[in-house]
Amino acid sequence: MGALSFTSLLGLFGCKNQAKNSGHPILIVSYPVSLREQADEKSAEIEQLESGDELADLNRTSRFLASIYLDGRLRQEPWLWVETSSGRQGWVFAGAVLPEGTNTDQQLNWVLEKRFQALFGLQLSQRWKAWTSRKDLITTDSAFAQVLREGMALQDTLNQLMATLATRDPGQTPPDMYWLGDSSPYFIIQQIPNQNSYSLFLDYKAVGKQATQTSGEEDDRFAQIGFLTFPLDSIGSTLPAWVFPLSLEESCSNLGAGMHFNILRAIDQTLQKGKLFAPELMALKNWILDDILDKDRSYWQPQEKILTELGQIRKAKLTCLTARDQLALEARQAMFESPEKNNLHLNRRTGE
Repeated sequence: MGALSFTSLLGLFGCKNQAKNSGHPILIVSYPVSLREQADEKSAEIEQLESGDELADLNRTSRFLASIYLDGRLRQEPWLWVETSSGRQGWVFAGAVLPEGTNTDQQLNWVLEKRFQALFGLQLSQRWKAWTSRKDLITTDSAFAQVLREGMALQDTLNQLMATLATRDPGQTPPDMYWLGDSSPYFIIQQIPNQNSYSLFLDYKAVGKQATQTSGEEDDRFAQIGFLTFPLDSIGSTLPAWVFPLSLEESCSNLGAGMHFNILRAIDQTLQKGKLFAPELMALKNWILDDILDKDRSYWQPQEKILTELGQIRKAKLTCLTARDQLALEARQAMFESPEKNNLHLNRRTGE
């Protein structure tokens, strides 16, 4: 009997440590929860898990976040594919587990990583994690330019994916995405007004703070142009300083108020002192020109002020403007001289 009992204990001990011996990260169950066959609260239960149970994290998540109440609190987390100490595999709700032996910050990072993996996939999650980890290694403005450029490429990808999340099921409320900003060193996430979507925007305050910690001045100048472009809160948006907002969704050009010229001149001066941020600054220049040249744009200011600012831009001989840009501005100026003939809607501030 004693030998049998000892053998049984060895077997139990072996099961208890099978998760640890699997080579996978260990999760600890923090709330009693079911291990299920599918990533669904209504799916068949495989096993009832208790607080303190160990699970091997097999690094697979559901492709969505589920909203489930635990201990009276609504949690919005993915499902995780795990293995129990007895060797059973199934899905467990991520809100009911935490990684073994980690502090509060590490636990938060783990939660954010799992959410990111669920919505955007493992590969993009790994790229994002690698990118965010480089923040503390930046010492020069050239290194910062490279890191920021990589981040902006990721920003474009994530914004496209978040837009598709909103269209998967237009009748469903999209998941809360504000946590994504918590995992980003240089971006702020905002919900697009009257849309079922979120977008990441560059936070020039964070850019400026990083720039003060590097050698070289080009990143400082880049941050200053960001402050000039988005003076209200220094956060990139669809409403830069050269437009006049009419509503949350609509704006008109504020050409004639001087901001187009001021920012173009700042871009030109910055490029003359260095080319580290040339791609980003030239994209900003093109955005400004699009506002001036768009055939469907309406304008807040009267004709006289518009022609005055256009004249300033053309006479300044800005080197950031190509010969083609100058020809387009010359043609546009001629159109503003006869707005009715060219179907241009000016002076919207009068309510006309």
